Amino acid sequence: MRILAADLGYSTIKVAGTGTKPFKFPSAVALKPQLGSVASKIESYNFGGLDYLVGEEALRFSSGVGGRSEDFSVAFAPLFIAKAIEEMRKGMGRGYAPDILVVSVAVDEYSREITVPLPEGGKERGIKSKLLEKRLREFEVNGEVFKFEEVVVLPQGKGIWIDVGEPEDALIIDIGFNTTDVLRIEDGKIVYSTGGKVGVLNLASYLKDYLANQGIKVGDKVVKPEISTEKAEKVIREGYLKVRGKRVPLEDILPIETLKNLLISRVFGIIEENRALITALDELGEVIVAGGGGYFVPQNYKEYQIKIPSEPEFSNVRGFLKFVENQL
Repeated sequence: MRILAADLGYSTIKVAGTGTKPFKFPSAVALKPQLGSVASKIESYNFGGLDYLVGEEALRFSSGVGGRSEDFSVAFAPLFIAKAIEEMRKGMGRGYAPDILVVSVAVDEYSREITVPLPEGGKERGIKSKLLEKRLREFEVNGEVFKFEEVVVLPQGKGIWIDVGEPEDALIIDIGFNTTDVLRIEDGKIVYSTGGKVGVLNLASYLKDYLANQGIKVGDKVVKPEISTEKAEKVIREGYLKVRGKRVPLEDILPIETLKNLLISRVFGIIEENRALITALDELGEVIVAGGGGYFVPQNYKEYQIKIPSEPEFSNVRGFLKFVENQL
């Protein structure tokens, strides 16, 4: 039984499959540009009668459209899953086809009713998790029909809890690009969950404004590069900014601790305004932080001892994979 788990994030798609190491690619989509002979060499995906670039190619050859809106991940989910399967086939063989698909939705968006403009035409309205399940049950990309025995949609954060061993009592904090999900675990059960629009995007916006206002020193001159939020996020992710042909380490632009303290203070702002969560911080044994934002969190904040799993951005998909494997 082959399982494919995908965390459909606002910045990157994280993927884990039976028998392989987790990987990721940007959650970006763009129509394939007309570049003559160059275009024929770009890996593209035909969906709904149009040719799309997905992931790095979308960012490289076009401005690309990132997953910044709630409806985006639902509208283009078939393309992201087709891309994930294509990447899996590079190591597993062309015959690779998963039997079960597991995907995720942010906690505060899981039961939200949304309207999704479909790239193949028309609109659909419904509960986000249900729309995603329906959209992924069966679809066609590049003339191939993808169909799964089961599509499971889970709330983000639950995978982290499973990945770290399902502690009896804990507070799980999943910091993504655009959202943070918080789960309170008591006696081995999720008893409370909430979320907010806080994430690595806040750091990207801060860095963008910092560069435009303060600038950085390159040689004998101070340069004030104007970059997009997406570019700033890439700088944070890769750890450097290219300026006039030189790689300037992020640490030389501003202290990493500044970014860490900015993010964790905003995340704990969500928690400390919520009575159920602040009580949990005082009572429960573990505070576990994961997601892409896990790289930018100090291991202690105020009096709280924070546990960060290895490769925290893949914690959710590792847990989703375990969840389904344990059900079989």
